[in-house]
Amino acid sequence: MAFLRSSPTLLLLLALWGCGESPTLEPSLRAVGPDSATVAWTTPTPSDSIVEWSDGEPQGILHTEAKTTSHVVRITGLEPATEYRYCVRSGSARSAMHTFRTVPAETAPFVLAFGGDGTSPQSILEREPAFVCHAGTPPAALRGCLTALAPEDGTWRSFTWLNAEVFVLDAASLRPNDAQSHWIQTQLAQSKANWKIVLCRPSPLDDRVRATLLPLLLGHADLVLAEAESPLHIDTIGQGAKPEENAVTLVTTSPEEQGFLVALVDAESIILQVMSGDGTAASKTTLRKERDERVIGPARPVDLLEVAPAFQPTAGFDMGAIGKDLVSKDFSVKLANPYAAPIEGELRWIVHTNTSWTLDPPLLKIAVPPRSKKTYTFTAGIVAPDIDPAPTFTFTCGKHHVETDASPFRFTKADVGR
Repeated sequence: MAFLRSSPTLLLLLALWGCGESPTLEPSLRAVGPDSATVAWTTPTPSDSIVEWSDGEPQGILHTEAKTTSHVVRITGLEPATEYRYCVRSGSARSAMHTFRTVPAETAPFVLAFGGDGTSPQSILEREPAFVCHAGTPPAALRGCLTALAPEDGTWRSFTWLNAEVFVLDAASLRPNDAQSHWIQTQLAQSKANWKIVLCRPSPLDDRVRATLLPLLLGHADLVLAEAESPLHIDTIGQGAKPEENAVTLVTTSPEEQGFLVALVDAESIILQVMSGDGTAASKTTLRKERDERVIGPARPVDLLEVAPAFQPTAGFDMGAIGKDLVSKDFSVKLANPYAAPIEGELRWIVHTNTSWTLDPPLLKIAVPPRSKKTYTFTAGIVAPDIDPAPTFTFTCGKHHVETDASPFRFTKADVGR
């Protein structure tokens, strides 16, 4: 590797190379720190890697002679809070000139942007964000100038900028207790960032993703950015005894949406400003932290459907042998609530009028506090031969209504007559 800094040779090389003329390479910023930046690009055939950069005057070149098609170069020795121009070369191919700014040495307010494929890159760049979160595939114009974070199939990672940490998830492949689920749960718990932001696909409003992802985020993450089918929208989900601990602010945008979100982040607040396609300001929402606690507006309840399957254990509720005498059994079900929001709903037994089944109580009010367990008991009774059909149940939680098709009760028919 050869390294040149502020020399006459460098000036001559820059003049001969004409970096920025007829660009054919599209570099991207992988990461930017106070004193370093990592630049990456690809070439169709193996070639060397060259990065040139400057903070006003030609300043440095890094040249790696090893030939590859995947180029990753880390520039070091940079100054904090400084704007640099750079371009890359591989063989005879080169890129246009791009600009990036290093991270300040001390915590200071900064701007992040969030948009989709329909958002104009120039509109985002005009807001001078520190980095951009993108719901789709970030265009080259953004990747070359900013660290552009976007969810990818089967990958997850985190990115830190001053007092904020962004966790990028592939929520489409997220499953309970899988590697990604354990990773985000561990990383959120260990993160020392003042603000914890999650970027994912698809929208967490998807029922399956909601059931898997929200227990991991509520009470830990401050802001969730995700792609959705609807236009740009800001919402608050989660509810508990302490709303600042049991809610998360959700921002969703559709791929076709031309508007975008600008977030001004400082130590005590995040100001979320919705921008229209022409760059004019629209609605505004503020997340504020006081004494390290998140204070946000009223939250709507989290709709949970996981309670119903708990009343259908794999083995069912075993009534044993049913004969001519009354069979009565007590059952108990322990419900665990991993969420930072309470589970509140009701379970109603459905008993066919042509049977002699009895359930006591016929209606169970479910109310499990955040991150706790609660046991519910009921008594089932039956006299043969009036055993079919066995009882089923419906479960209602929030806006959702779940009705079971099969009965959770199992039994053996004794050989008795009427």
